[in-house]
Amino acid sequence: MAEDQNFQSPKQVPSEDSALNQPGSPGYVYRPKSQRSEEQNGNNVFKTPAPKPPSEPMPSEESAPEPIQPPVPPSETEASPDFLAPETVEQGLPPAEVMDTSPIPGGVERKPSAIKTILMVFLAIAFIAGVGALTYFVILPLVFPQGGETPTTTPVSQPTPTPTPQLASHQSFLISPAAANVGVALSDLQYLTIVTALQEESLNPLADGQVKEVRLSDSSGQVAFPRFLTAVAPVTSALGVNTLFENDFTALLYYDALGTWPVYIAKLKSDITPQSVSDQLREIDSVLEIGNFYILPPGSFSSFRSGQYQVYSTRYAAGTQSGASFNYGIFGPYLILSTSFDGLKATLPLLGL
Repeated sequence: MAEDQNFQSPKQVPSEDSALNQPGSPGYVYRPKSQRSEEQNGNNVFKTPAPKPPSEPMPSEESAPEPIQPPVPPSETEASPDFLAPETVEQGLPPAEVMDTSPIPGGVERKPSAIKTILMVFLAIAFIAGVGALTYFVILPLVFPQGGETPTTTPVSQPTPTPTPQLASHQSFLISPAAANVGVALSDLQYLTIVTALQEESLNPLADGQVKEVRLSDSSGQVAFPRFLTAVAPVTSALGVNTLFENDFTALLYYDALGTWPVYIAKLKSDITPQSVSDQLREIDSVLEIGNFYILPPGSFSSFRSGQYQVYSTRYAAGTQSGASFNYGIFGPYLILSTSFDGLKATLPLLGL
């Protein structure tokens, strides 16, 4: 019983939580009223006090608890304390103060940077210049058109068309027409091409003593005589035939019982004398490729000799093949190269000579 008499009920000591959790005190946390009532009624009497910060003195038992202020309900726009970051609760600062991390002190206005200012100035200048150009070049001419000026029209230069090359034409030298007239197209102006084309045409025979005119042409039209002569007898290129003869010429095939004999007629240029041409030909006739003027091998030839037919002087070389006799001479304005003497005689009447 002595123990019962000496036993005293423990004194209610304000809990550490209730002492520290007062409005205005550091670390204040809002608690509902029911929770605070339970703490004040001694539900936490035997709760082991939590260690206190060294800087805060332990409240004495005799100190009366500060009156509890009614809690201020949080406004609708403020965040609930339960959702605040731990730093906010521990420091006891309002959320707005905690979230403001700007390094600029309060009350000091933020100044724009120099680069931004320069950029704004340039944009303003560009805008003003654009508006001025639009007004001067577009709006003012529309509002105040200038009268009395005739718009100048720059002529558009038309491209110069490339002239189409004219094909060389042919005009026969014959006064009387030949018994036949054919055209032969040459793929090129090589000797073998020429002689092969004439051989094929000779297979279309005429009666003995008749003459066929053959028009020789290539991609440029009528074949020019200087080109033809140098292709058949290259030695004639030493004569400068381009300066002696016109481009157009007449080619014939003379038919008789002994074969087919080509005859070629060229016209001298107006400023060339017949004697000058005869002299130049006589200088080279010893090396002239006589056999190339025939369509079949004529055999060998004797040396050139001087001759005369009617009033015309000639040069001739007799061949070993019957009927082959190469004759050339100046007859009026024409140079005649004949592979047969009978062919020469048949040609002169056709020329009116």
